[in-house]
Amino acid sequence: MTNAEQAQGQLLELAALRQCFTELALPPAMRQTLDSACTESEKRLQQRLEQMTWQLQRSALLGDIAGKIVHEIRNPLNAIFLHADVVQGELQCPTLDSRTQMLESLTDIRLEVRRLYDIMQDYLALARLPAVQYEPEDLGDFLRECGRVMQEHARTRGVMLHLQGLARLGSVSLHKGTLQRAFVNLLQRALDALPRGGTVTLRGRRTASHSVVEIQDAGSAISEEQLDLLFEPLYSTGSEWSGLGLYAVREIIVAHGGTIDVQSVSGQGTTFTVTLPLITVE
Repeated sequence: MTNAEQAQGQLLELAALRQCFTELALPPAMRQTLDSACTESEKRLQQRLEQMTWQLQRSALLGDIAGKIVHEIRNPLNAIFLHADVVQGELQCPTLDSRTQMLESLTDIRLEVRRLYDIMQDYLALARLPAVQYEPEDLGDFLRECGRVMQEHARTRGVMLHLQGLARLGSVSLHKGTLQRAFVNLLQRALDALPRGGTVTLRGRRTASHSVVEIQDAGSAISEEQLDLLFEPLYSTGSEWSGLGLYAVREIIVAHGGTIDVQSVSGQGTTFTVTLPLITVE
């Protein structure tokens, strides 16, 4: 018998026990005490059932994602092997264009390795979510570190990354490595959406109970059809799998007690808005 079946059986036993109490001529005070005890036990068992159901659903989804990843990584691996063969061929039989050809192949290899790295990091972030430990951190300091991580990528893309309003954002309970993965994903998407000379802004503000973080780019707008599917895992945009990026971002934000929203307007670009609950640090 599984744990879920045991919990379900215990709920049925409690229901039968409650019925017995109802039929017995017990003093009101005793009946109230027993009823309260049954209610509390039922509440705990129901929470256990919900947690086990969530874990089963999550395990099934992660299994599905793992199967998709096995298929997905074939494309970058094939590209890496192809470009490695090109480099080997140029080294064995050099031509006047060998240096240019090898540099182009090495650049493509780096891009494919980055793609593989992103896929695996997103999956690991999802798999580790139930076990991570959260600690109070100053959100402004945390976001500045995320900005530093992405500055080199921004320079490579020829895009400016501006940080605004990060002072006095307050403290939130977070797991640094996991939440950084979410913000790096959002920043990377914004930077990659822009041509050279564009600007991405990471902006923070504080309300009475939350910190709000906006990541804004002035790239092309996302269609309404894509917006509806943006955070769905493994959805297809035609001939290509979308990956885990924004699905992983949403799951990480939700695990931190927050929310994420997106708005995209033609001619104005796209803004992702993340809201995280503040905590009081004693």
